[in-house]
Amino acid sequence: MPDPSSCPDAPPDDDEPPALWPILRPLLLPYFAPGLLRAAGQMTLNPFVALYARELGATDSGAGAAVSMVSLATFCLSPAAGLVSSRLGLRLAMGLGVCVNICAALVGAAAGSYDWLVASRLLQGVGNVLFQISRQTFLTAVVPKPARGRASALQAFTLKAGGVVGPTIGG
Repeated sequence: MPDPSSCPDAPPDDDEPPALWPILRPLLLPYFAPGLLRAAGQMTLNPFVALYARELGATDSGAGAAVSMVSLATFCLSPAAGLVSSRLGLRLAMGLGVCVNICAALVGAAAGSYDWLVASRLLQGVGNVLFQISRQTFLTAVVPKPARGRASALQAFTLKAGGVVGPTIGG
């Protein structure tokens, strides 16, 4: 097993990692709070998507598929989202991702057929992946290397907290 201290990116053992609070405090409102709200909002929709799909005539499997379309689009489009966010710029790509997500949710809410609901969920996945990839790249750009692991953990926490809070709110 390789020695972790031999990794070229590993900080020397005698260096203390930088204090995290002064680094992350300026990012709480513009970066972490929107991520938490977006995740909670997305997860609030999931119980309703399944019920709405059933109301539109979907089977149980079809209802589950409608919910999972966001993840499918995210999975398929992650490599392309990196290219798009590089070309647009990180802040614009994050904003565009949120706007696409909101518009797609509104289309889904007004969907008159199962096909429109599935299409809206796929489009939500497009917005999600654009937001997520741009957000991670932005975090890497603004947080010093020794604090990135802890900052990434806080980012993951906001996503998972949204996953806990959202369905609770949604029912």
